[in-house]
Formats: sequence, C-alpha cells, structure tokens
Amino acid sequence: MWVSYLLCCLIALPAHAGQWGRLFYSEQERQEGVSHHAPPSDPVQKPAQLQRFDGELQTPRGKVRWVNGQTAQPPAGKKPGDVWQE
Repeated sequence: MWVSYLLCCLIALPAHAGQWGRLFYSEQERQEGVSHHAPPSDPVQKPAQLQRFDGELQTPRGKVRWVNGQTAQPPAGKKPGDVWQE
C-alpha cells in the first residue's frame, strides 16, 4: 500500500517542479549577480572595522599576541578581550 502511495507522489512530483524554480543560474545570471555583490571600488569609503585582541602567550622568546586571529601587535594599553574600531 505505501509503495503505491510513494509511486503516486513521485509521478506527481514533476508536475510541481516548475513552481520550485531553477536550482542553478545561467552564466548571464551569475555574472549579473557578481556585479551586484561586488565590493565598492572606492577605497576612501572603507567602513570602520572592529579589531579584537584575542590574547597573548608568554614564551621563553617573548610574548606572542593575536589580533583578529592573526599574530599582530595591539595598540598600547589594550588587554586581551578588548575591542576597538580601526
């Protein structure tokens, strides 16, 4: 009984497939989408970026500090966990 129900559903599936839309975009649609989502070309209007001092590690060779997941020197006076705008 359930097998016949499943077969009926599978037969009816292509009839509703047009309502779902397309899964993939054409080449032209992809290019248009890329142009709509391109970053601004004017570097002057760069939005303010938040920086986070993730932490530091004391080693025999000195301290290693991380800012935004990369080794970097935070500004003077910042403590691990501090966030600031650059």
